[in-house]
Amino acid sequence: LLAHCLKGARRYDDAIQTCEWSIFWDPFDTYAYRELGICYYDKGDKAKARTAFDQCVAWDPTDSYGFTWLGYTLDALQLNDDAARAFASAAKLKPDSFEAHYHEGLSWFHARKFDDAAKSLGQAVRLRREDFDANYFLGLTLVRLRRFSEAIPRFEAARKAKPYDHRPEAMLVSSYLSTRQIAKAASIYPTVFATAGFVLTAIYLVGLGLLL
Repeated sequence: LLAHCLKGARRYDDAIQTCEWSIFWDPFDTYAYRELGICYYDKGDKAKARTAFDQCVAWDPTDSYGFTWLGYTLDALQLNDDAARAFASAAKLKPDSFEAHYHEGLSWFHARKFDDAAKSLGQAVRLRREDFDANYFLGLTLVRLRRFSEAIPRFEAARKAKPYDHRPEAMLVSSYLSTRQIAKAASIYPTVFATAGFVLTAIYLVGLGLLL
């Protein structure tokens, strides 16, 4: 508890020392290992954070939070496959954890394991149907899998969640065009499509004139 308070006050060195003392007196104190890992993580020492979280889940393989923090750390170290597996362990222990499913999917996405990413992000969306990030990244994943029709509802949900963010709009246009829904694509950027249509028409007429 003291380490947690010191960590909250950003007194990381004092918090680390307190955790180490707790571990010295009780080498199986998984809470102390987890708090030690969080201190190192926040301090920026991801390697030591990983060591602490590895020990935490080794002593207590039922600690979903320990696996979640291990996943964050491995992800920060760009060990995407390992991070995904850590988040998968957290999700298995806590099936209703949006964070575990979402970050598992994101790690698989960064590892370019798009089938696995689609499953995990799909579960995250089921848990939070209106979440922007989950919908957007699930949409991106489905695009990578060339499942454009399934991606469209995800980008539509992301666009609804954050109307001011233009990324879902751009991906919607791409997905609509990929499924030959030209009118829907044009409805998103009517001015752009009107201008493009005018330019293409002009090019066609000039080309036709040259041929004649």
